Amino acid sequence: MCEKNTHCQFANDVEIWLSNSAISPETPFSINLKLPPNAYNVSAKLEGVTMYMGYIPLQFTQKGSYWSAQTMVGVCSEPVMTWKMTVVFTDAQNRQQSVFYYFDSRHAV
Repeated sequence: MCEKNTHCQFANDVEIWLSNSAISPETPFSINLKLPPNAYNVSAKLEGVTMYMGYIPLQFTQKGSYWSAQTMVGVCSEPVMTWKMTVVFTDAQNRQQSVFYYFDSRHAV
């Protein structure tokens, strides 16, 4: 398991990192994703962990050797809100893979 808000490398050749480790609600940021070669059918969404706030679909676009999605998260009643990103893709052997990445957003209350 990776530490929240850090660049994480997963066992299945997946890497995830944020454009900025200090995430503030209602402020745009990027989530970056590196997948194994020949991965396809990529989908991703964000969900609140601290407080359920529905889910935010993510649209990744390829930027050379990695993928990037612009997004922002909502304000929670708590000063620190934990978010979970779920990435699902199909690998070159037609197996569905899932990766979970957690990060916190902080704001003053």
